[in-house]
Amino acid sequence: MLQKTKNMCLSFFIMVAFAWFVLPYKVGYAIPAAPFIHTLTQPDGTDFKAKQWGDESCHGWETEDGYTVVFDESVNCWTYAIHDTTGELISSSRTVGKDDLPTGCFPHMRPTGQASLNILGSSGNSMERG
Repeated sequence: MLQKTKNMCLSFFIMVAFAWFVLPYKVGYAIPAAPFIHTLTQPDGTDFKAKQWGDESCHGWETEDGYTVVFDESVNCWTYAIHDTTGELISSSRTVGKDDLPTGCFPHMRPTGQASLNILGSSGNSMERG
């Protein structure tokens, strides 16, 4: 009986070791942004509500009504985002809470095209082993 138990334990150990070293797997490390509404303040004192989206690989901010915004350091304020030719989110130079929405701005914009491929290719979200 004792020998049978030892053989079963050894067999189980060998199967687990085989699976560990031979079978590839992917591990995810992405943590989603907290879905809380924040108050962001423009340099002129204007406030607007926004929430974060994404994870550590691809993330940003959008207004309560869903328009993606970016902080434009050249004008030192939050602006509505638009896509550049590669699909990257860039500043439209239209200030949130002050200017009208720019052409090409729509709710829940995210990087597209080559920009999204670059994010997928360089993200640390998964590591393949095997």
